[in-house]
Amino acid sequence: MKELEGVAALGVFLLLVMFEIIQRFKSYRGKLVFASLFMVTFGLAALVLWNFGIISLPFGKFMSVINPLKG
Repeated sequence: MKELEGVAALGVFLLLVMFEIIQRFKSYRGKLVFASLFMVTFGLAALVLWNFGIISLPFGKFMSVINPLKG
């Protein structure tokens, strides 16, 4: 789950969960507030995980192919 591809699958799952929860709200404003808070929380969590090195972007993998000695 440290590669971007595995994290993307988890992200899609969380988005599906978000849409299921949003369907339970009656008002448009409630749906908008929940979706906004969910997306901000999800984005901040991804940023924190990336900064701590728990998940990585594919950029490093491609750079190690181009320049294997830097690795």
